[in-house]
Amino acid sequence: MKRIISLRMLLIAVSIAFVGCTTESVDTEDPTLENTQQLDTNCTGDDPKAMITNDSDTTVDMEIFDEDGNLLNHSYAVEPGEESDWKFFAEGQVTVVISTESSYKAIPMNMGLCMAYHVTINENYQLDTDQPTQL
Repeated sequence: MKRIISLRMLLIAVSIAFVGCTTESVDTEDPTLENTQQLDTNCTGDDPKAMITNDSDTTVDMEIFDEDGNLLNHSYAVEPGEESDWKFFAEGQVTVVISTESSYKAIPMNMGLCMAYHVTINENYQLDTDQPTQL
């Protein structure tokens, strides 16, 4: 088990370093699409948060890592047709990793207070956005 975790952390560290050089089957459809998720616009210094909606036909994982590769929060095995709860984490540079059994996408972003990232993965394993929303 310890070796699996170490290999996973190595994979994440390498993917963070080379995120622009990888090829993933989880693509972003259009980064200009607006986030249609109903968001709380009365934010008063809340930690950033992220959630995923799964419109694909397989389970999806979402992991949030800080710039040192430490896991800050996660949502594992989000079933088709379901969405995760909001996952809160400390502000700063993070990488949100969206993965299925056959695809992987690492999305680096700088998340400040009162920011939210809601992403949907569709039936073609494409993501609807790679941009967070300021609340």
